[in-house]
Amino acid sequence: MPTAWESFAEWTAKAAMDGVFGVALGLLLIPLATKVVGPVLGMFGEKRTDH
Repeated sequence: MPTAWESFAEWTAKAAMDGVFGVALGLLLIPLATKVVGPVLGMFGEKRTDH
């Protein structure tokens, strides 16, 4: 097999694995951000008072 094809196959496999890892990481981080980070940032946000 030519070296170019080996390099292409290696790059494609790495890209596919990185994509799967990225999707899995995103699925874990979205709930964390909405349930933990969002409320914490909300505590330090602007305080509104109704007049």
